[in-house]
Amino acid sequence: MPGRRLNFESSEDAELGTGHTKIWRDLSAGAPGIWSDDAIVANGSTTAQADQFLQMNTALQGAHNTVHGYIGGTIGNPHYSFHDPFVFLLHSNVDRLFATWQMVPGRQWRLDPDQVYGAAGSAAAIVGDLEPWAGSTGLRPWAAPENEQSAKSSKDPSVVKPPRYDTIDTPAHGPYAEAY
Repeated sequence: MPGRRLNFESSEDAELGTGHTKIWRDLSAGAPGIWSDDAIVANGSTTAQADQFLQMNTALQGAHNTVHGYIGGTIGNPHYSFHDPFVFLLHSNVDRLFATWQMVPGRQWRLDPDQVYGAAGSAAAIVGDLEPWAGSTGLRPWAAPENEQSAKSSKDPSVVKPPRYDTIDTPAHGPYAEAY
C-alpha cells in the first residue's frame, strides 16, 4: 500500500552484523513517474545508430532508478537493495526491456556485440569484466573455495544474445523468432 511502511524478516544481520534483521519497504504515494515500456524502448530510435543505445539506456536507467526510490526502504538503499527479493523482479524487467529494444524489427545490428552499444562500445563498463562473475569481488561461488569465475564483458555473445527460454510462439513473440 502506498505510503505504508512494511517490514519482512531478513538475513542481513547474520551476514553483515549490522543489526538489520528486517528488510523494509516505504512505498511512495501515487504512481511512480516513469515512462511506458514502449517509450523507453523507442527512446533514441530516430537518432544515429551510434547513439541509439545511449538514448535508450538513459531512459531505462531513469526508470530503474525511479522504481528503486519509489519502493524505498531496503531496495532504495544501494548497500541493502539485493536483500529484498523484489530487486530481482526489478532487474529482470530491466533485462526484458533491453531485450525488447534489441528485438525491434529491422534492427538486427542490436544483436551484434560490436554494434549494439554504439558510441559507448569502448567504455570501461562495456569492455570490462562483469562482476561478480569474474571473481574479483570475493563473493562465492565466483571466488574461493568454489572458484567458478567466468570472465566476460558486456560484449560477450552470451550477454548480447543470451539463450532464449521463452519459446512459446505467440503474436507477441512470433515476429522475433528468426532473430534467435
